[in-house]
Amino acid sequence: VLNFDGDTSFTNNSAISLPYLNDPTKGIGSAHGGAIFNFNGVISFGKNADINVLFENNKVQGTENANGGAISNTEAGALVINGKGSFINNSATVLASYGVAYGGAIYNSASTTTLNARTGDIVFSGNKATTEGGAIFNANRGIINLNASAGNSIIFESSTDTLESAQVYSYKYKGDDKTYYSLSPSVSESDYVYVDIECKGKTRLATETLKGKETGYYIGTINVNRGTSGSVVLNGAKNTLGILNIRGGNMAINSPLTLINKVNLLNAKLTLNTLNVGVASVSNGVKGNGELVKSGNGILRLGGNSSAFVGDFYLKAGGVELLKGAQYFNAANTKIAGNTTFNTANGQLNNINFGNLTLNGTTRLGMDVNGEKFVSDTIAADSLNGNGRFLISGINYTKLPLARKGSVAVADDTLKGSVLLARELRKFEGPIFNYGLEYNAADGRLNYNATSFSSPIFVAPVAAQIGGYLTQIN
Repeated sequence: VLNFDGDTSFTNNSAISLPYLNDPTKGIGSAHGGAIFNFNGVISFGKNADINVLFENNKVQGTENANGGAISNTEAGALVINGKGSFINNSATVLASYGVAYGGAIYNSASTTTLNARTGDIVFSGNKATTEGGAIFNANRGIINLNASAGNSIIFESSTDTLESAQVYSYKYKGDDKTYYSLSPSVSESDYVYVDIECKGKTRLATETLKGKETGYYIGTINVNRGTSGSVVLNGAKNTLGILNIRGGNMAINSPLTLINKVNLLNAKLTLNTLNVGVASVSNGVKGNGELVKSGNGILRLGGNSSAFVGDFYLKAGGVELLKGAQYFNAANTKIAGNTTFNTANGQLNNINFGNLTLNGTTRLGMDVNGEKFVSDTIAADSLNGNGRFLISGINYTKLPLARKGSVAVADDTLKGSVLLARELRKFEGPIFNYGLEYNAADGRLNYNATSFSSPIFVAPVAAQIGGYLTQIN
């Protein structure tokens, strides 16, 4: 047991495994913890009173393996930091081209590391790892707890690695000796963040090659908890998260590309800020009762079942796009700002209810229409505030109409007077007829009527094939 009860700094420390004299790219053994190596021990920073901790310019360098530029916490070890702190420019590197180095700041394996930001921020900046986990690498059922109390933050910025460029990378092995799985992306960007990812069953997601052998891993767990107004901020060129459980406080992700498996919000606020007209994607749904905010000029892509999200959604900028098979929120309250987009055109019929809707400005609406069966995506709301409008600016005809005329429901009684149809959509060509298309604000329906025969039927082979059918429908 080792306790630090006053402000503490570790700077310019190193742990190095020496190479062979005749070949500097090879050597024996591994290097662990540039400043601290905790093997099955207990280390507390600020056990009796919160302190300020600094880890700066520490490095671990191995010939074939290196773990934890500042801290290596392994074999059921326990590490706790209470107060505030900084992990600046720490690194984990290897000399051999086939070697691996994990955790530029912290390496956590089969252990628990807890960071409690209680008297200020805990910041990770400029940390690097040759292989994975530019800031934190979590392995072998390890647990990382990130806890920020009211007014404080845990911030990851400018931490990189060579293989995956991950700020926080987490995995754990759960399969048998013959079954391996991986959720490792194959593209090197900068600043990936892996938080609380789980893989269940035997769905093969991806593989990676390590030391000439195909291998893979299940993902470990990182818990994100905050006080009433505490916050965790993730910044990077690309953030990749798994099952993201947010309990209390605020979390902000600022990135041009954010990929999330699932989101669970419990009395918490998540802001997805898509920078540079970027993308934030949630592939398997959102649930909970918190607040989800989409800011930035990019797109939020929703997949999976989000019907269990009953909180509030605020579309401040950019747009929302439903992926194939997606089910939309059952949000209690929705706010949509002007100059935004809402695209439900995903090849299936969607019935969208915005709950209590505040609509301002113009929101461009994309939708699916099955003209053959006279059905389409629909929008509804329990109540409506604001003077905004939905402008139907894109229609995906899953089936073009065959009849001379038809009608499909688009909006309920609450929203029917707040929908417009873009001029460029007011005529279209079907397989038999050309149509005029109008929106009727009195009943919330799109009405289409044939104006002439379409050009394809005048082509001889086509006319011959469908001539009999024309007789029938006439």
